[in-house]
Amino acid sequence: MTDTLKYALAIGITAAAMFAYMYEAPPRQAVHELAQNTPAPTAEAALAKSTEQASDPHQALPQRELSQAELADIDPASIDWEAMKSRLGFYVDPMLLRMQIAASSLTAEEIAAFNKLHVLPFNAKVDEICEEVLVEGQEWLPPEDRVAEHCESVMQFSPHAYTDLPLDQLVALAVTDAEAAVIASRKANNLDEKISLALRAVALSGKSGPALELAKRSFGSSYLSTPNGQTLQVENIFNSIVLEKIAQRLGDPRANPTASFYLIEESGLTEAQKKEFFEDVNNAEKAALETMAAIQSEISGSSQIWELINA
Repeated sequence: MTDTLKYALAIGITAAAMFAYMYEAPPRQAVHELAQNTPAPTAEAALAKSTEQASDPHQALPQRELSQAELADIDPASIDWEAMKSRLGFYVDPMLLRMQIAASSLTAEEIAAFNKLHVLPFNAKVDEICEEVLVEGQEWLPPEDRVAEHCESVMQFSPHAYTDLPLDQLVALAVTDAEAAVIASRKANNLDEKISLALRAVALSGKSGPALELAKRSFGSSYLSTPNGQTLQVENIFNSIVLEKIAQRLGDPRANPTASFYLIEESGLTEAQKKEFFEDVNNAEKAALETMAAIQSEISGSSQIWELINA
């Protein structure tokens, strides 16, 4: 078990601490040219009227409509995130998983609070366009028996202007652009790069959302099914705890790094190994926060993360 633990910790610490590889910016002209050649973000699509019935169990409860000023000033801690998950029927926050949720199933406060914590706004589903199509591969059947309904979701926002950019261009833009860093993190296949870019987005924006999204989307699985049964994914637990601790340090009310502590306590590790695991979690968090603080200070002049470290 010791070798497995060492391997897992190496992944976590490297991923958390080594994202400083982007700290050295590419030539200013290269970044300028990429920005000039990148189309401007498209305007948001008009919201369609909800057709959901009040009896729908996913339907949000009616409430007083808040003004835009009130929504912009909302405190994310005022949202009962656990109740939202329960109402929608999910164990993990489906907004963090970027699932297609109908706007009518969420309250305006929930969406506003999510957006306050994230670089990119939540893209809610506002309509659905359905049409009948002929199923291919069953030509021996009469046409009327091959008809199926095909539906396409209509989302509140059009795809971001950066969506189709190749990863290398996104990484170059991500030196100073938090939105590019988020999208690049989502596209990256290498875990070190994925974590590096997500944490850079946090540093540039001062928002915790990219770290927590990555924790749930890439490291949310604690076990791997094998022919011999379930194998504990120690590296996933490690990276998830580090990312959740970072989000919690930035004041994210959804973060709960202690939720998976019991998995390590029940993992069969010796007391010395458990102690080493949690020490390395703290070291990885510290290394990541210090690098993020340096990036934030250099790019924006903000001392937000330094203040959190020294609080």
